[in-house]
Amino acid sequence: MATIYTKPSSPFWQITWQENGKQHRQSSKVRHGGLKTVPQSVKRIASGIEERVALEQFGVEVGWKSISVEDAMKEEFKHLNLQAKLGKISEDRAMALQGELDRLRPWLAQAGITVLKDLTEDTAEAFLEIGIEQWASGTLKTRVGILAKFWQRHIDNGAPIRNHWKGQGIEANYTKKRSLTEEELTILLADLPKMPRELQFLTMMGMFTGARIMMCRRLTEEMVNFDKMVINFPKVKKKEHTSHIHHQLYQFLMDFPVREDGHYIDPDRNWSARFGYWVETQLRQGELFKDFTHHCLRVTFNTFMLESGLPEQVTMEIIGHSSPEAHKRYKDIKAQKYSGQIESALSGLKVG
Repeated sequence: MATIYTKPSSPFWQITWQENGKQHRQSSKVRHGGLKTVPQSVKRIASGIEERVALEQFGVEVGWKSISVEDAMKEEFKHLNLQAKLGKISEDRAMALQGELDRLRPWLAQAGITVLKDLTEDTAEAFLEIGIEQWASGTLKTRVGILAKFWQRHIDNGAPIRNHWKGQGIEANYTKKRSLTEEELTILLADLPKMPRELQFLTMMGMFTGARIMMCRRLTEEMVNFDKMVINFPKVKKKEHTSHIHHQLYQFLMDFPVREDGHYIDPDRNWSARFGYWVETQLRQGELFKDFTHHCLRVTFNTFMLESGLPEQVTMEIIGHSSPEAHKRYKDIKAQKYSGQIESALSGLKVG
């Protein structure tokens, strides 16, 4: 029988059990916080140990074993390193994903997820509640997406569990999106020349087209038509996005050095984290730029469009937020058609 206990030298619940004539002890990696009530997650760990020992003792073949999140992450790190060596992802991307998973480990434990099969609808919901309270808006969806891929790889390899990270409705229910205040907008535009070149590109694209970071990093020179003054972005979420090129953006892109592969910036880098880090360390003061992400630029652009007097359906089409019905109804709307209104809407933006 597995016994759960605490010891003064450790902040975690401990588990001890007898197996093959030996006494085993192991930390659950779940903090007790001085409480005496054992959480369900630790009870499930102890129950899993008892079940495994009993099955092995009576010669019953044990199928899939729910390994700990810690061990699963070690496997994931090896997989990511291999992918980087094979050239399927960049080393920078592999390191970024490893770092993010490692940061999420204590939050998973806090939500009661210490082994893979601890993931239930309830524990996933508990994790989301933690994220809402403690993380900057706009980052929760990305982190849950990382966890969804992490769990799915184990499911694809035979783990008989459900991936409760999928279908959480985070976009509508959990992320709080906002536009920049007038003061923040003034500061950001004034400090734009001080930014690293790639972050200048992301700022200009977000501010003058409402493009997401995913659209920006995948943009190539061939997608920009300077003659027609439009940008044909790659599809994101199965939607196309064609944007008018504002005259300030036009000059910026004309002067911007394109990479040898045709992209404006490295398509494999974690630009969201880099952009957020620069703003956090260079511009954040008090409430200014609190919970700021690159997506705030997209919301700000959309706000300018709505306040310009353009029909709401048109602005939804321009920014790529149209429903299938609205998209079908306004399928002939092009960014060129409303270039004058867009220029007028953004006329108050002065860079530098």
